[in-house]
Amino acid sequence: MLGNAVGDASRHKNLNCSLLFRQSEGCIYDVVQYMLDKFHSHFPNNELQKLGYYTLNQERLEKLVGTETVSIYYLDLILTSYCNINCTYCKFPIEKSKISFDDVQKIIVKGKQDGLSFVHITGGEATLHEDLPSIVTQLQNQNIRKLLTTNLHKSSDYYTALFDVGLDEINISYDGPKGKQERISDCAKVLKVITTAQAKNVVCRINMTITENNCQHFLDNILYMADIGASDIKPVTAVLDSINLDQVKKVLQPQIEKLLGNQNCEKYPILTFRLPRLIEKEFRGIHTNMPKCYFLLDDVCRDSKWYYPCMIHLREKSEKICHVSEADVQQKRQDYYNDFVPSKCKICIENCPDFMVYFNTLIKEAKSGNF
Repeated sequence: MLGNAVGDASRHKNLNCSLLFRQSEGCIYDVVQYMLDKFHSHFPNNELQKLGYYTLNQERLEKLVGTETVSIYYLDLILTSYCNINCTYCKFPIEKSKISFDDVQKIIVKGKQDGLSFVHITGGEATLHEDLPSIVTQLQNQNIRKLLTTNLHKSSDYYTALFDVGLDEINISYDGPKGKQERISDCAKVLKVITTAQAKNVVCRINMTITENNCQHFLDNILYMADIGASDIKPVTAVLDSINLDQVKKVLQPQIEKLLGNQNCEKYPILTFRLPRLIEKEFRGIHTNMPKCYFLLDDVCRDSKWYYPCMIHLREKSEKICHVSEADVQQKRQDYYNDFVPSKCKICIENCPDFMVYFNTLIKEAKSGNF
C-alpha cells in the first residue's frame, strides 16, 4: 500500500543538515532530502536508480533543484521508428527510419562527455536494428546504464546475449496470458527471459497495456506476472480514442482493490504507485498550474531526425525541439525549457503520465519553498 509522506512541513523547514547550498542566495535548503523522503514514502526499501525512467538519486535531484540550466542525464533513444507488430493502440509513425550505428556511436561519446548516465533503447521495436548488440556493448564500455524496451519477438538466446554484453534492464511489452492479445503470447518465452534476467542480475519489468479486450482479466494477469518473477509491473490504459475508459475503470476497480491488499504485490514499487491511479478520474494529464517541466532539464528524446521534449510528444506527433543536425542543440533545449509551459500545452494537459506530474509537482513545491 502507498505510505504517507515521511515527516511534516515544519520538520523539513528546520533540518540542520545541508543537502543543497545556493551561494547566490546565501541560504541552505533541504529540498533534496524532502524529495527523497517523498519518494521513499512511495518506493520504500528500493534503490531509486533501479526504477527505470523513475530513476532518481541524490546527485540528480541536487542538479535539478539547484539549476535552471539544461544538461543530459537520461536519453530516450528511438533506434527504429518501425515495428514488426501493428498494435491498434500504437501511434508511432509507419515510415521506416533508424539511427545509423555511426550516429549512435557519436551520440554515446558526446553524451558521456556531457554527463549522460542512462539510455533507454526503444522504438518502434529496437531489436529490429541489426547493430543493437554492438550498441549495448558501446554503452557498456562508456559505463552508461542501459534499458531496452522490447516486444520480445527475438529468440530467448538473443536476449541472453544482450545480458551478457552488459544490458542492465529490460522492459517486456506483455499483457498477460488471459484476454485478447496483440503482442507476445508465448508465455514460455516470457518466463525463460525473466528467469535468465534474474540469474544475470538484470532488472526485468513488464509493460502491460490495458484495453477493453483484457481489462476483465487484469487481476489474474497481474498475479501471473508477479508469480513468474518480474522485477516490477507497469500497467497503463491504452491511449485510444475509441476506448471507453469509464467502462474499463469500472471493470478494473474491484480487481485493483483486491491487489492493493495483496502483500505479494506490495513489493513492486511502480505497480504499487500506479494501481490506485489507474481508477482515478484524472489518471493522465495536467489538471493544475504547472509552469515548468523539470524533466526537460536533463532528459531528452531523439530519433533519427529530431529531438523531442519527451516520448509523449513524439507519440502524439507534436512539438519538436530541433533537428539533430543543428549545431546548437544545447541552446535549443535551453530555449525550449525557458519558454515551455506544460499547463498551457494541449498534449501535456491530456497525456502527461502520472509520475511526471507527481515529480514536477514535488520540484515545483521544493523550488517555491512550499514544503
